Amino acid sequence: METVVQQSVEDNQKATRKEAYATSKIQKKARGQNKEGERGKEEDLPWCVNRPASSETEIGPDGIKMPAFGSTPELGADVTSDTESDTDEEDACFAHRFPWRMIVSREFVREIKDALKLESDADFNLAMALFLAVEPGSQKPVVFTHKAIAECIGIRNDKHRNYTRHENATGERLEDFIRRILPSAIIREYRFTEGLAREVSGLQEAFGDELLALRDAEFAKRTHRLKDPVYLTLRATPFTKQNRYRTRKQDRVDPRTVEAKTELAQRLIEYVNGLKPECFAIDVHNLDKAHDLVDGWEHEGSKRTAKFQLAAISADSYPQYEPSSRGATVRIFTRKASFATIKSELRRILAPDWIELDLASAQAAIVAADWGLPKLYALLQQGRSIWESLHQHMRLGALGVSLDGAKPLLKKGLYSAIFGGGHERIVKKMQAEYEQQECRPVETIPAESVSLFFTHELIVELLVGRTRMMDQVRKNGGAYDVFGRGISLRKNGWKPHRVLAQLAQAREMKLLEPAIDLAIAESERARLEREAGKDEYPRFQIMLWQHDGFSLHVRDKSRAASIVRRFQEDVESGLGDYPTRLEVKYKPGWLTL
Repeated sequence: METVVQQSVEDNQKATRKEAYATSKIQKKARGQNKEGERGKEEDLPWCVNRPASSETEIGPDGIKMPAFGSTPELGADVTSDTESDTDEEDACFAHRFPWRMIVSREFVREIKDALKLESDADFNLAMALFLAVEPGSQKPVVFTHKAIAECIGIRNDKHRNYTRHENATGERLEDFIRRILPSAIIREYRFTEGLAREVSGLQEAFGDELLALRDAEFAKRTHRLKDPVYLTLRATPFTKQNRYRTRKQDRVDPRTVEAKTELAQRLIEYVNGLKPECFAIDVHNLDKAHDLVDGWEHEGSKRTAKFQLAAISADSYPQYEPSSRGATVRIFTRKASFATIKSELRRILAPDWIELDLASAQAAIVAADWGLPKLYALLQQGRSIWESLHQHMRLGALGVSLDGAKPLLKKGLYSAIFGGGHERIVKKMQAEYEQQECRPVETIPAESVSLFFTHELIVELLVGRTRMMDQVRKNGGAYDVFGRGISLRKNGWKPHRVLAQLAQAREMKLLEPAIDLAIAESERARLEREAGKDEYPRFQIMLWQHDGFSLHVRDKSRAASIVRRFQEDVESGLGDYPTRLEVKYKPGWLTL
């Protein structure tokens, strides 16, 4: 046992040295001068936007101890106008990934093939990726990333090689497909330097209302109750246990081939992708309950999305994570529809024994500390709810909107403000978020009510702080995150608000590192016990990662309360002066805390 422990310590030391080496390389590269001399020594400037003021503490309102901040923003400052971070791009949706893992009826596959005259696997996959993404009655374009196209046509890890030399296999293949199969659709080409993704528009007309209605009728069914289910493939592959095992093996993300943004994210991917598929088995009766709930929804868009997701999860509920393919965020994401992508009320039906924990108002707490926002910091440090404060200020109760009913739109507004949205965009997002809810006391929130959001003193403080931090990022040409990664404006072609988002998301994962360590240590303990000949399995596991929190499963229910408290103690011991806490967001009825 001593040999095993010693080897484990040595492995940890090697990993630490490896991460330090990689970090130093990133920092040296980020600080290097531009060889062409066009930007002078911009990248030699000290990139430091975390904690803009002193790390000393002072006594704030009501005797609250907090970091020493700079001057408080003036309430009269102009913070509601659209900033450069407010893009002019249309709202869009993304092409459906892995449509060939959905299960449908054999008749549906035949009708789609005949209607679109699809004869090859690649054409069928490309068509379904777009077909499932179209929103009836909407003119939203569909973003089709090079990675999603490559998956459809069977090219592994295709990248935009040298765009200036027209070496772009995925773009050419998509253009050829559109020209032959959907000639009325329009492609907007990918332009990295302008920050424009490849988009396909005109799909509503290209597919036609009749075919889209057929699609919605198919997924309105309970796919787990189909008599002869097949995969949504050109050959209508039968959905059997053997084929599910084969496809699951094909879809498995090999951690050795994944390049996560940090060593911590890499370890997290290895852990969650190493969970056994049996851990995610779903009772068919719970699937029926989930469908019953969705059938009662009034919002057609939400209902349609939920039905698509339930169809994918009923085919295979085993999630596989990977790093972001579209940015530098440290966050990890599931490859296809999973427990992580469905609405929480559905997830709690499908996995009723999971315990959900998350950092309270995580992003608000992070920017309050890192941007120097004393009023927001004091409110969160006192354990008060920013949602209650906003709900009262906007007088939403007078419209009949309860606090619980208002939280989704308030969260949408706050996080849009943090991540760079301007006035018009935030109003639009908040209204859209509300209109997707069920049981609305009023059809929509009037613009004048939403506009009160921007007059709340905490939002004024936040927007002024955001402008200050964006100016600092712009001046320095980038920033370093908590892991020491250099994030360059010039190299990535980003605007400052995107850099601020990366910094906050990195800090979010760092704050939850103790939870990741605890879960991995428990998994390692069980593995060593099994190697010693004992029939031992982890006493608890993180089943689902949700950026600012996670879902936990405990084998022995009698020990659940103590295990939850252990997670809370470990995480909260490492929070430092960030005004948040690890709270239980959802607990099963049998759990008493």
